[in-house]
Amino acid sequence: MAFKNSSDGSGISVINLECIDEKGNTICGHIRKHCAISIYSAPPIFFIIDNQKLNSELKRELRYNQKTNEMGDDCHHNIVGVTKNEARDIIVNKKIEEFHICCNDSNDGYRQLTSSDLAADE
Repeated sequence: MAFKNSSDGSGISVINLECIDEKGNTICGHIRKHCAISIYSAPPIFFIIDNQKLNSELKRELRYNQKTNEMGDDCHHNIVGVTKNEARDIIVNKKIEEFHICCNDSNDGYRQLTSSDLAADE
């Protein structure tokens, strides 16, 4: 899942998988179409947030606010009420096998990220 602090300070940017599915899109196709401005790697790398686990780790229920972004993405949401340190820890504490990478030039497929994928970028 695309994940970054919002440029306007309104929360952590995420995309809602149910919304993507309802529109008949794929995760990778959606990221490539609607997140092109903010993609820092090609192919895109993402992880899927387990809401129950995240709420448990932070010891509170997080709020998700729908906010159509500048690319017209109405599946875009912001997680609000998360501090900068908590946001950083969400990413830093992830294991490499929790991330996924979109298959090159394919909007359909993705697979588990491996350390060799990261070494290929160097």
